[in-house]
Amino acid sequence: MHKKLSLLMFAFLFFIVSMAFLFGGAKKSQTNNGLPLTPTPSISLNVVPLALPTIYPIAGNVQIAGTQTAISVFFTDPMDTHSIKVQASPTIDFKVGVLADIPQRIILTPQQNWQGGITYTIKVSSGAITLDGKKRLNQDFIFKYTVTDVPTPQFME
Repeated sequence: MHKKLSLLMFAFLFFIVSMAFLFGGAKKSQTNNGLPLTPTPSISLNVVPLALPTIYPIAGNVQIAGTQTAISVFFTDPMDTHSIKVQASPTIDFKVGVLADIPQRIILTPQQNWQGGITYTIKVSSGAITLDGKKRLNQDFIFKYTVTDVPTPQFME
């Protein structure tokens, strides 16, 4: 009697597990002419355009001749500094850096002195991307500095 009861319980459990597998766990995807009836999720790789940055000093006449005064470029989001490409005409090389406490502020430090009497055209190339990869500069950001001498301080006597 005990063997029959055990065999009956085993058969009942086997039946329950089989039904659960057939009707609950292993659903076959239904198709319509080979196409799934439910949409397949997709990952969007779209990157949102990044607003144009602002700069300091402001473009125009700047009294920085004979110095290595840096340019601050302010973005709306923390930037990947490796994605930032800068060109200047006439040529001047820049070190691109970022402050740890203000990651959306990029510092462009010239590697030689600014020359007085020259107008520099500086371009931050499109393609610069935010640290999270969600925003990108979609157009070049171009500004000009006309460099003049640093004025000699006039002291009162």
